[in-house]
Amino acid sequence: MGVQIAPTMAASQRDDFVHPERYPDYFAKYSTQMHYKGFPNAILSTIRQFLSQDNAAAFAQVGKSGKPVLLIWGRADQDVPFALSDECAKRSRKPNSMPSMMLLTCPSTSTLKSSIRC
Repeated sequence: MGVQIAPTMAASQRDDFVHPERYPDYFAKYSTQMHYKGFPNAILSTIRQFLSQDNAAAFAQVGKSGKPVLLIWGRADQDVPFALSDECAKRSRKPNSMPSMMLLTCPSTSTLKSSIRC
């Protein structure tokens, strides 16, 4: 059933990797999990709930905690473009946000990366 929802989901992620050749078994493993009973529901839940929510209150709560926040953003990110990092930095300085947030940019890192080396 998971494969029916997004038959090309694993293959479409190839462009998310800066160096896909470093992860030769990722796509086979990802395709395998698409056959698990709960996988389709998890994808649909993410689409319905997480992506459609306004997370401003959650970010404000983190900001009020007083704990330092480190935002790591890859310049090669194709899912959430690096250009949005400036907007996040500006929003973090607003009241009721995350004034302690620090932005760390990684020059050749995208979304799907098992280890970050900046």
